[in-house]
Amino acid sequence: MEGSLDITNLSLPIELQSMDAALELPREDHAYFFKGDKFWRYNWSTASVDQGYPQTISSFWKGLPNDVDATFQWKRGRVVILKGGEYYSLKHKGKMGVKKGFPKMFASNWLGCPVKNLGEH
Repeated sequence: MEGSLDITNLSLPIELQSMDAALELPREDHAYFFKGDKFWRYNWSTASVDQGYPQTISSFWKGLPNDVDATFQWKRGRVVILKGGEYYSLKHKGKMGVKKGFPKMFASNWLGCPVKNLGEH
């Protein structure tokens, strides 16, 4: 497929062969790769991981748990992180971190499933 990117061509560190999640923030020239309690920032301009990485998730992404399950961008550049049955919405203007009021239960708040069927939070 023309225009697609094979992640194996990025020369990522060996630790990232089994990463937990990857993310691109809107209007940035970076990708972020997560594994365990660490993350790496990849610079598209230099085609390499930036100096000083990996760093711990907690040192940069305030309120975000370790071992994230998945990430995606939603409408208007909203960044969502999944961990277990919860989701986190990220603020990425100024200081990086989780928006106030998160985490929320994914099934009830995103999918509209009744709370009584979710078990304990």
